[in-house]
Amino acid sequence: MDKTPYPWGVPTSKGPFRQPDVYMQDSVFFKAIFSITFAVAFLFFIISIYGLFAPSWASNFSKPSPFYLFFLIINSPPIGVTTIWLNVGMTILYATFFVSMLYFGIKRWKGPAINNPVIYYGALASFGLLISLIITLIEQALGVQIGGTSIENELQAQPYLGFVQLIFAPYAEEFGFRILPLGLLSVYYVAKAKGTGMESLAAFVMPGVIRRKYGIRLTKWDYTLIVATSILFGFAHYILGAWDPGKIVSAAFVGFILAFGFVKFGIFVDIPIHWFFNGFTTVYLIVPSATNPYAIAILWSLLSGAIATVFLLIMAIERRKSPEPLGSARQHNPLP
Repeated sequence: MDKTPYPWGVPTSKGPFRQPDVYMQDSVFFKAIFSITFAVAFLFFIISIYGLFAPSWASNFSKPSPFYLFFLIINSPPIGVTTIWLNVGMTILYATFFVSMLYFGIKRWKGPAINNPVIYYGALASFGLLISLIITLIEQALGVQIGGTSIENELQAQPYLGFVQLIFAPYAEEFGFRILPLGLLSVYYVAKAKGTGMESLAAFVMPGVIRRKYGIRLTKWDYTLIVATSILFGFAHYILGAWDPGKIVSAAFVGFILAFGFVKFGIFVDIPIHWFFNGFTTVYLIVPSATNPYAIAILWSLLSGAIATVFLLIMAIERRKSPEPLGSARQHNPLP
């Protein structure tokens, strides 16, 4: 069992080799940039709440909205739920997730930047947005069809109900593609490490937090599931008929970000990142007055994504060239 007082990081090393995680810990610049990105996303989450409950959409409140879950590639039969109650439930959960990121982020501010959920959110969400855009532009230049016309038509015809389904999708899809397979594997590892019943149960939704307590590093089975579910997530966008083959690559790429966010922290990170791609990029549909600020926010996110690319490259280079002597950051921080 890991008894280190720094389960989310280690103090700054003054040895001859500064480990990559410790190096990134010192960067106030990166932490500031990605904290702003988190704040921007959180602001637009607040704006989306305003839009969801705006009186102008009152006629939609009583309409049914399908509640469904994915079990990997299998879609459960939808159950009709009154839209207003679905909105209330999602709003409470999203607010809880964002507050949880803030709680853990502030509590563990002194530590490797990438091990802070707020920083991970800001860096990886904006990085994913930028790379997805680049992949899309390349595929369009090559004539690869991406599709999504049916979704666009739905959003234009019924922007409110379309937006509700877009921000519900993270719950349905994260359950089936990340929480169910990766969460159950973490439950097994924590139970095997003699964790308590409550800890084993908590490992299902917060695997990184609980596994880190017991020093349980990612295994080949974790990586296998991360890769397999991410690829399956990409193909699901095409197989289920919503997108053309060009969507597979970008969706699978985002799937990797979501999977690592889940195993590193828990549902309070991967579900809000999924919201970032679905809700943050479409909130202007239900709050037209936010169109101009939204454009600025998207530009900021792309800039943040470019900086995140540099951030991740630095980490990758430092990891390759720095040895890991006994007591290194990687040993005190067992999850990547």
